[in-house]
Amino acid sequence: MASSGADDPLVRQKITDQLYCYCRAMDRLDAELGYSVFAPDSTVDYGPVFCGTGRGFVEYVLDRHRKMVGTSHQISNILFSRMDYGIVTEAYVRATNRSASEGRTYDVVIQGRYLDRWRERDGRWLIHHRHYLHDFDAVVEVSKSLLEPWGARDRSDPSYAALH
Repeated sequence: MASSGADDPLVRQKITDQLYCYCRAMDRLDAELGYSVFAPDSTVDYGPVFCGTGRGFVEYVLDRHRKMVGTSHQISNILFSRMDYGIVTEAYVRATNRSASEGRTYDVVIQGRYLDRWRERDGRWLIHHRHYLHDFDAVVEVSKSLLEPWGARDRSDPSYAALH
């Protein structure tokens, strides 16, 4: 699937890092980091969930995530292809969103794929268009956790001090 240009290990790593930053932005409720992954004129298509701009999508998701107990996003199986307009990736995503209601806690586990069109601007690879493909989900009631989380869902999380 990969062709010249998409084979460049540095380009592949920069795009992979951007995908990881997107996950971090969603889990740490970091709007600015989320915006930085999308081109200013980017578009997003999440089917019946959301269609609009990349920035609008970040705002939409973070508004929903703020109402949850916590979220965890992982990216895997990233495939790269070079196209005339830039690079296209397919990346598998697994997101677990924990919510509590009426004394019960449940996880919504979502699995799908991001089909992203990337363009380089000022030395940075940005998503120009994202098309989300939903594969399946599950809602699971969660019993009491063994440990309470000790990280933070904002920039006070210790990872920001460690990585910046």
